[in-house]
Amino acid sequence: RALEAENHLLRQTADQPNLAAASGINRVALRDRLLEASAQTVSALLTVEDFDEAIDTALQTLCRALGCNQAVIVEFTDTEASPWPHWQILYKWSAADGPWVFPHPSGAAGDHVGIEAIYARLCEGEIFSTTPQALIPEPLRSQQRPEHDAALHHVPVMMGDRPWGVMGFDDCDAFRDLSAAELSMLSVAAICLGSAITRQRTQQALQGAEQAAAAKQQAAELAKANGLLRSSLSRLSTEPNLTDVLGQLLVELVEYAGAAVGHIFIHDALQDTLTLKVRCRDGQAFWSPASDEPTVFQSPIPTAVTPIFPDLCRQPRLAVLNKQDFKGQMWPGVLEWFEAKGYHGTCSHVLLVGDRPLGMLAMAFKELVVFQSVEEELVLSLTQQLALVIQLTQLSDADKQRAIAHERENERNRVAQEVHDTLAQSFTGVLMQLEVVRRKIDLAQLSVAQTHVAQARSLAQTGLQEARRSVRALRPAPLIAQDLPHALRQLAQQMTGDSDIQIRAETRGANFSLPTAIENNLLRIAQEALTNALRHAAPQNVYLQLHFVPSIVQLRVHDDGTGFNPQSQTSGGFGLWGMQERTRSIGGEFELTSDVGKGTEIAVTVPLPTDF
Repeated sequence: RALEAENHLLRQTADQPNLAAASGINRVALRDRLLEASAQTVSALLTVEDFDEAIDTALQTLCRALGCNQAVIVEFTDTEASPWPHWQILYKWSAADGPWVFPHPSGAAGDHVGIEAIYARLCEGEIFSTTPQALIPEPLRSQQRPEHDAALHHVPVMMGDRPWGVMGFDDCDAFRDLSAAELSMLSVAAICLGSAITRQRTQQALQGAEQAAAAKQQAAELAKANGLLRSSLSRLSTEPNLTDVLGQLLVELVEYAGAAVGHIFIHDALQDTLTLKVRCRDGQAFWSPASDEPTVFQSPIPTAVTPIFPDLCRQPRLAVLNKQDFKGQMWPGVLEWFEAKGYHGTCSHVLLVGDRPLGMLAMAFKELVVFQSVEEELVLSLTQQLALVIQLTQLSDADKQRAIAHERENERNRVAQEVHDTLAQSFTGVLMQLEVVRRKIDLAQLSVAQTHVAQARSLAQTGLQEARRSVRALRPAPLIAQDLPHALRQLAQQMTGDSDIQIRAETRGANFSLPTAIENNLLRIAQEALTNALRHAAPQNVYLQLHFVPSIVQLRVHDDGTGFNPQSQTSGGFGLWGMQERTRSIGGEFELTSDVGKGTEIAVTVPLPTDF
């Protein structure tokens, strides 16, 4: 459009021979020179990478085409302090051998006070090609250096119906009036340069907005990451059940990463296998494989069947695999599972403490997996916390086993000491008396032998009494003087105290004596179940029921407290594990039923010996 406008004005110039002749312009040479200058100006704006350099090149090209000594681009800016806009020089160019002349005492910026009429004419789109004396009023005109400024040519840069600014050119040596064609070229150049500057500013504003948005998003990601890390560290330091911590960490990690499912596998260094520890789906942690998952997850997996785990052990990293990378990298049956579920990507990371691999994290995604640097760093931080929790869990389990072994050892030592101090001494005394009896019988001293038989009988009776006392000492105190139903009622009264919680103990069926081991363990199970309910469930009511039938005895403990999701537990804490162990030791069956908000019930069913 700019070139068409030039051609139009050139044609007008050609129709005015007097104007062309007065200006001394060869029409063909002028046309070629203007077209070349326009092309070079546009080329500079489009091809020169540095924008300021491009503007400088364009001004230089125009000045040389016009034969001017210097050029300037000025921007107008509205201000609240004045009805007249503020002006400021954005760009300027001057010939190397000429001084810079700008006819305003304030230098590179100012306002339109005193030259309001000029601004009004610019608003009409008027182009000035005249002398400074003819255009600039006093007192500003006297402040110029007229010997270095013979002519000026100002072209408004219009944006809509008002000037965005002005592009000015100065002849410093002699006055020369520009032709219509030259003024047309300046007008077109002004539009090009003004548009280029506006476009550059728009791009910079967009880039600034994009950078601000990116910085805001990054800040939000960092804040989210910090929140997750603070939450997980707080939970790690306050939650006594480490298995709960492990499950919750996995839930948060899967949710943050945008994965569909996540699995944690524990490494057995002796067998060199991986075993599923916990999985996450739909915001919940589960402690057993799902029925719709690969069969390989149901049992320990030899690390030889997958190259990813040994590779991660050699080079720890967040390994991302998308569909095109699956071949040869999946465990048996996992690729088919991915296809059936519509998963498109996965990422894995080895769980390390020092150089020792504890297991592996694996997550599956519905979309292709792409992590930003901030996201990847947070995932790596959370996987490190998973490894820490697993190590603490293993240490805790080892401590439990050592505590149980130590308790059993102490019990064995105590029983051994009891036997040594009572039964062994009594039996030794009996044997000594019987040996004396044998000798006296051989000597036909029957009366003396009878005396020693009486002493042996007395020692045996004493030993029997001591044996019974030792057995009673092994029984829980509540069962020494009463049976199990009475002991349970006494337990209910003792544990409620003055609280508002109601604990009711009842017996169903015909009460009969139970084997000592069964009585002892059922009482201990009831104690632990009550303790758990009062400590964790905040119930209003707890019911203990002991049910006698001819071949079995059943203990039920039910509360109406908060309840929990049994699938989010492993074998449980120490108390739950102890109840299960006690049940197994007496040949019983242990059953736990619970639901969030609906309470918990523990049932222990023990078959009685056939010869009981």
